[in-house]
Amino acid sequence: MAFVVRADGIVFFAVGIVTGVWLLSIASWPRRRTWLFIASCALSCLVVAGILLWQVSYYGSYLPNTFALKASGDSRHLGAGLRYLRDYVLRDWQLVFLLAPAIVLARGLARLDERRMWVPAILVLGGWLSYVAWVGGDLFLLGRFLLPVVPVLCVLTADCLVHFTRAGLSLRFDPGAAGAGGIPFTGVLRRPVLSAVGIALLVVFSLRGLLSDIHGRGWNYEHTAVALALNSTLASPRSVIGVFAAGAAAYFMPDYRFHDMLGKSDRHIAQTVAKDTTVGHGKWDYDYSLNTIAPNIVVSGDTYAEMTDESAAAWITRTRGQQMKYFPSLWLHPVFRQTYRGNQIPVVIKGQNANHVGVYARSQNELKVQTLVIN
Repeated sequence: MAFVVRADGIVFFAVGIVTGVWLLSIASWPRRRTWLFIASCALSCLVVAGILLWQVSYYGSYLPNTFALKASGDSRHLGAGLRYLRDYVLRDWQLVFLLAPAIVLARGLARLDERRMWVPAILVLGGWLSYVAWVGGDLFLLGRFLLPVVPVLCVLTADCLVHFTRAGLSLRFDPGAAGAGGIPFTGVLRRPVLSAVGIALLVVFSLRGLLSDIHGRGWNYEHTAVALALNSTLASPRSVIGVFAAGAAAYFMPDYRFHDMLGKSDRHIAQTVAKDTTVGHGKWDYDYSLNTIAPNIVVSGDTYAEMTDESAAAWITRTRGQQMKYFPSLWLHPVFRQTYRGNQIPVVIKGQNANHVGVYARSQNELKVQTLVIN
């Protein structure tokens, strides 16, 4: 049923079928169990087919816009995906949650009597990690694309911890070895200490990620505050609001029409050719957005506080890091330059200028106020 939630849940469906076929090929299943497996696969395929047919009848496409934005041939990027996995391990301090499962799985494969038991976990993890690398990973921190396999990683990590706390580790002081410049500890470190150390490591590695995303929390807070302020200050209930983050402001303004300038809820933009920039955020068509849709308000994820035409042009030439070229491309677009730039609405939150959100109007009478003051 993962496919019902996200289209890429089909990866787990495929892994399930491959695992079942593999088990069927190496074991003598009773005929009844074989037919139950075939029937369950057929029923699952019917569910997937039904969802695809409903999507094409309702949306006009078998797959969602996010597939075209992130997994189409011109959008995905294997190199970026491998860097994403590397950053999950090193930058986000999640090494222990990959290293410990690797130890458990390697130990299981080395034992002939246990090998069959561990193959499904290997297929699940290998299939999903390969898929994440193939599509190019994600823009945001903390490895959210790995969330579907976090339960598997946690169970395997716990198994690794239990194994080593039961077995103990060699650790006894040897003065002779220390005097000779060798390793001065041999012997056995028993369960209580190992358990405490292992749990402490898991807590530190987990909390480090949660405490690191300060920028993300500020970004979300400011977009939410701006949405709530716009609710009471827009001059017309028919105003159209152009956004980059369609899931932030739009959630708090259900009575207004929003235009997603990065295409996640706009089929036209999703079908355009991807630019060479941050994976999953490489499709936009500002001629269409600013001329055809012509939003009354543009809520940008950048304040453009120190932006100039020269710095925007230099930004577009970047080839490393999180490029997010849709920000400077909007700044340089002729319609934005002539129509929106001069109508910036200052945003003041608790006495300070906003750091993560810029608001621009198509004309000076789009809002009932000249400044968005949020206390």
